[in-house]
Amino acid sequence: MLANGVLASIERRTMMGVQHGMGQSEEVDKATGGASSVFLRMKATPASVTSKEGSRLVWDDPECLLARADYYGANAATYGVINPAKMSQYSGHVKPMRNPFTIATFKNPANEVMFGDGIDLLGPEGPSRILCVSTKQRNDLHAMLTAKGITRGQRQGVRTTGGSSCAGCCRCGCRGVVRGWCLGVS
Repeated sequence: MLANGVLASIERRTMMGVQHGMGQSEEVDKATGGASSVFLRMKATPASVTSKEGSRLVWDDPECLLARADYYGANAATYGVINPAKMSQYSGHVKPMRNPFTIATFKNPANEVMFGDGIDLLGPEGPSRILCVSTKQRNDLHAMLTAKGITRGQRQGVRTTGGSSCAGCCRCGCRGVVRGWCLGVS
């Protein structure tokens, strides 16, 4: 996803020719109408990453996403349901909502915040940080972005992720900022 710079919905990935089976719940998402959206989760703090999960994208300032007109959220796993015929089957009593103040308080670990079509990861909607599993993954990601000519970002206010000191912009050991992201190792 970082290689092509977009977090794309199932519908967009299909149009782009990406093979079927890359998402977690593609068939259910198609039935509920959620296939037209990208799913993110609200967390009070980003959890550490494991090799099983891979890296994590972190938005320290989610208002850059909530400024969009096409988001909605649910404080439960609803598979992005917007199809009225599937609403009771997949969402129970949880209704989709658009109130950003309510969405910001979601605590259910299976909560969903959906954004239509996709998110430009390299532009102004991109994440503030990328938490990597290892130093090798961080270095590989840094090299890949640098090879694409992505060395400085439009994003401001990069936050540190903690850890050892580095010679870059922060004290996380990331060797500097790439496209406004702090490439920290969790």
